[in-house]
Parts: sequence; structure tokens; C-alpha cells
Amino acid sequence: MISDGLNPIDGKEPHFFVAVFLIVLSLFLMTGFQSYVMLKERISTRDEFARQAPVIEQAKKMRAQLDSIAKRTAQLAEGGNIHARSIVEQLKKEGITINPNAPADK
Repeated sequence: MISDGLNPIDGKEPHFFVAVFLIVLSLFLMTGFQSYVMLKERISTRDEFARQAPVIEQAKKMRAQLDSIAKRTAQLAEGGNIHARSIVEQLKKEGITINPNAPADK
């Protein structure tokens, strides 16, 4: 049987409706799938951020404590304490400077 381009069911030429419908359907499904994946990633990112919040707060507290110790050590060194002065000098050798007049972090 040789195909002459006619629809075998009703003898008419095929319409482009089926092709267009399949293209639109595939674009719709692809958009839906991408939206679903992006929503899952958004929820995952939000949850991960929430899990990190306590760790970040703990790090901020530790940083504030370290800054406080460093400021008091610098004040002792300025006051003439030999051991505090040696600590400050060692920190300077390592490239760490202490600013006792720096404002506290928020």
C-alpha cells in the first residue's frame, strides 16, 4: 500500500492540529516539571537556611567573645603587662591587629 498523504480513516489530508497539540502539551508539561523542580529547590534552600541559623548565631557570639578577649589583652598590653604585650606582638607577627577602639558588632 502506497501512502498518498491522505488520512486513511476519512480520506482527507492530515491536519496540523495533532502536531501543534503535541508541541503545546510537551511545552506545558516541561514548564510544569521545571516549576515543580524549582519549588522543591526553593523549599530545600529555605530549610537549609533555617538549619544554619543557630550555627550562625553561635559563631557571632563566639566572635564577640574573641573580640572582647582581644580588646582586653590589648588594653593590658598598653597598661604595661609583659605577657599581654608578648601576645599582642605575636599576633602582629601573624598579621593580626587588634583595635581596642573598634565598635562592637551588631
